[in-house]
Amino acid sequence: MHKLEIISTGESAGVILPEEVMARLGARKGDTLCLTEAAGGGYRLTMWSAAFERQMGVVEEIMEEGREVLRGMGEAHGIGSASHAPAVLYSPQRQGLDQCRRR
Repeated sequence: MHKLEIISTGESAGVILPEEVMARLGARKGDTLCLTEAAGGGYRLTMWSAAFERQMGVVEEIMEEGREVLRGMGEAHGIGSASHAPAVLYSPQRQGLDQCRRR
């Protein structure tokens, strides 16, 4: 575990990374890092990657499309609450699911 200090830098704040952490990340002064949320409420600090950013953009688009599909399926079956929508996924006999798969 490493203790990080938050410092003021003009109108912003910064974090001082110990040399050992920078070496393990492969980071140098001036590099860009990526802070992502981890499962369980924590965070993960990694080197920023343009390829990873593109991949995450695709993931977010797919997740949004999935929400729209579930919302539409729920509405087609008279389910008003989003919490009920996933149940439609497990009922292949329902008319809307087959139509959704063909799209």
